[in-house]
Amino acid sequence: MIVKYFFALALTIIIEVAVARLFFYEKSIVLAVILMNLITHPAFNLALYILSNYFGWQIGWVTIIYFEIAIVIIEALLLIFAGFGKKKSFKLSFFANAASFSIGYILTVTKVFYPYL
Repeated sequence: MIVKYFFALALTIIIEVAVARLFFYEKSIVLAVILMNLITHPAFNLALYILSNYFGWQIGWVTIIYFEIAIVIIEALLLIFAGFGKKKSFKLSFFANAASFSIGYILTVTKVFYPYL
C-alpha cells in the first residue's frame, strides 16, 4: 500500500510539473509545484483515509469532487502566496489537478501498474 501511495505522489508531481511548465516559464514554478503537492497530496489522502476508516464514510464521487475542488483552491492560494499571478495560479491549479486526476483515474481503472505495485 505504501508503494502505491508513493507511486501516486510521484506521478502526480510529474504530471503537475509538466502542466505547470506550460503555464509558467520560470524555473521556480517546478519547486513551487513540488512543495505544494508535498503538502496537499498527503493531506488529501489522509483525510480520505480517516473519513472512510474511522467515520465509516463511503467515499464516492461526490466526496472526491468536493475534495478536488478544495485542493484546486488551496493549491492556487499557495501559488499566489509564492508570488505567482492570481489568474494563472487558478488556471494552473485547475488544469494540473484535472490532468493528474484523469490520468490517475485511468491508470486505476485499467489497472496498468497493479502487477508491479
